Amino acid sequence: SRKESAGDRMRVARYQGVRREGTKIDIEAVIIPAGHAKGRYFAYHRDVTREKQSEREIRRRLEELQLLRDIVSSGAGAGDLQKMLRSGLGRIMDVLDWEMGALYSSSPPGKGSLVINANRGFPAAAVKTLGILERDAGLGGFVAKTLEPHMFLIRKYPSHLPYRSLWRECGFAAICLIPLVSRERLVGTIVLGSKSEKAEDQYSADLLSAIGHQLGVSIEGSMMYTEIKEQEERYASLISSIPDVIYSGSPDGIMQFISP
Repeated sequence: SRKESAGDRMRVARYQGVRREGTKIDIEAVIIPAGHAKGRYFAYHRDVTREKQSEREIRRRLEELQLLRDIVSSGAGAGDLQKMLRSGLGRIMDVLDWEMGALYSSSPPGKGSLVINANRGFPAAAVKTLGILERDAGLGGFVAKTLEPHMFLIRKYPSHLPYRSLWRECGFAAICLIPLVSRERLVGTIVLGSKSEKAEDQYSADLLSAIGHQLGVSIEGSMMYTEIKEQEERYASLISSIPDVIYSGSPDGIMQFISP
């Protein structure tokens, strides 16, 4: 038997092909030496387009999962609503790479108008015009109805939505709408803007939805915590202002001291 040379070993090559209709495909070629026939080879070609797409999708999902973890890790503690809104918006803008943004919320959660509670880099004209979004009309109504994230290039901005001229006047080239959802209700929304165009599939709808749900649940939880805390403080203040001695009684006859 003769010693196998480097040229006699199996090799794998990858290249891009084009179908007759013009579709590009990924091809993998396995090249195998033809026995002892020096200089002759068998080549097996196969379409690996779907495999490559699956690999890219897996990598994308892993990258987006890490992005979501980075955003979630920036949340503020319960009760510190304003800090949560500011830090949440800032972190989302930094991680997703948008230079302008505004965060809206409603009080109580899921009811009433959506009001700007935090913004960064948002043009003054946009803040003035879009300071309040109604959930039953216009841009706010669109977000409340779909409860889904949307990304638009301004040059392709839908004709049925308002503010096309405002976006252009403020220098927007792309906007992204992220609904903040808790218990299937809209508790707020984020409007992101960029002066440069973004790839429409830069981030998946699943990632943007996960961000909106995570922040939406956090906002509602923080609002409920703040409301309960304020009620407790009012109750304590009321009880402490009563000069009489107050007890409460239970059905089994146990008396509990309340004040003063």
